[in-house]
Amino acid sequence: MIGSDGFNDTSLYTSVILKAGVRYSFSAWIKTENVSGAMGALLNVHELQKAAMTKGIRNTSDWQKVETEFLNPSNRRVTFNCLFGGWGQSKGRAWYDDVSLNELNPIYQKTKSRKLLEESVMVEEIFEKHLSAGCARCHKVGGQGGDEDLP
Repeated sequence: MIGSDGFNDTSLYTSVILKAGVRYSFSAWIKTENVSGAMGALLNVHELQKAAMTKGIRNTSDWQKVETEFLNPSNRRVTFNCLFGGWGQSKGRAWYDDVSLNELNPIYQKTKSRKLLEESVMVEEIFEKHLSAGCARCHKVGGQGGDEDLP
């Protein structure tokens, strides 16, 4: 919990070495009580500022998940902040839970296209040459195979 009865600006933080050219997700659950002034309660990566910052949560709120995704441009150490306030202008209380940093793996990589092509050829071979295992046993595709047309 971070809080202040007077106007303040502070954070809980840690430093981590990140890999170059990798996308990351930085997230947490935040709950607030009477937070006012400046940016509220939020997360950010200090060295990347707005490129890796969540929205701020103000007023009184139940647990909300906040998350930012960012691309790290170079191998370096960066500072991850659970921020409260900004410019010495906030008061209230904020709780942070389940703070996490995750490396995001790409869904698509160009190197996979060759494997997909090989699998496509395999499927075609099963369809045409192994009628007991293939769809052509029951279904007609491209004028070949059984009596039922595929949708």
